[in-house]
Amino acid sequence: GGGLSVPAGLRPPLDLLAGIAGAQGWSLRDKFSLVRTSLRWRARGFRCAPEDSVAALCVGLTPRVMDELIAPLCVSALNVPVARASGEVFLRVLHDALFAERGGADLLLPRVDLGVLLPDPAARWLGAHGASIRIGQRVQSIAPTAAGWTVDGEAFERVLLAAPAWESARLARGASVPQAMAWAEQADALGHEAIATVYLRGTPGLTRAPLRALRHGPGAPAQFVFDRGALGGPAGLAALVVSASEGTREAIEAQALAQARSQLGWHGAVPVQTIVEKRATFACTPGVRRPPLDVAPGLSACGDYVEGPYPATLEGAVLSGQASAAAL
Repeated sequence: GGGLSVPAGLRPPLDLLAGIAGAQGWSLRDKFSLVRTSLRWRARGFRCAPEDSVAALCVGLTPRVMDELIAPLCVSALNVPVARASGEVFLRVLHDALFAERGGADLLLPRVDLGVLLPDPAARWLGAHGASIRIGQRVQSIAPTAAGWTVDGEAFERVLLAAPAWESARLARGASVPQAMAWAEQADALGHEAIATVYLRGTPGLTRAPLRALRHGPGAPAQFVFDRGALGGPAGLAALVVSASEGTREAIEAQALAQARSQLGWHGAVPVQTIVEKRATFACTPGVRRPPLDVAPGLSACGDYVEGPYPATLEGAVLSGQASAAAL
């Protein structure tokens, strides 16, 4: 394979420079274009105009650098292609991942599902500290009172909307408070991007690492493949991830299967299931206006779509949750 790999153990930006120097398949022109552009970004404090796209930021980079580094990094972090992605947010991700601290670019892959990793321990901790957790119960309405808020008629001092943007907007709008209704309009105005995951069985798995980047392009929609068998799942099961996916589920599945056969040699693989999340992330486009944490007095919201430094990622969701908890 080719491309850039940032070595572990070195301090930024020495790790990035070492990765660029050792990038397999890259010419001196490719490497120099990335060094020159990175220095320009750093000289400007990793800032740009809010209306700049990632494509505009990367003028001067070679096609190989764009195809093997910028495009897959952009679509995996922002879930938007470079032509429509926010340059402002992309630069912030680049700075924190590659220029801020040692290990910022390290990728952590859980060997258990995310429920076991995060929500289940959190629920046990809350239960042990006296919290009441009600699963499978959709909130119908919230309303302000003199002493706070009610949730489906039950009184609380404060309410935190930890739900998708459209669900939080539904509840905020129904509260009939002008500030909350304005917040709901802003949340409803967010665009959304899809992510498709194509599961294949009968694969031999991946060597070296449980994740591999794929060559992405017309007719080859997947950017990454995960070896689920190496991550605690059934042996022979793989997941091809299509960020910023377009087209029908059937077309995505057929193209991803053909991609696995041509790029990975998995001629015996067969599709098991294809899941398309049509509103997987908010569209992190130039100048996007995200709703703030505060919805109305005593009412706040958290989520990766709420105003914050990062795109729709786990890191963004965690930071939003921490900020909301601190504000309670």
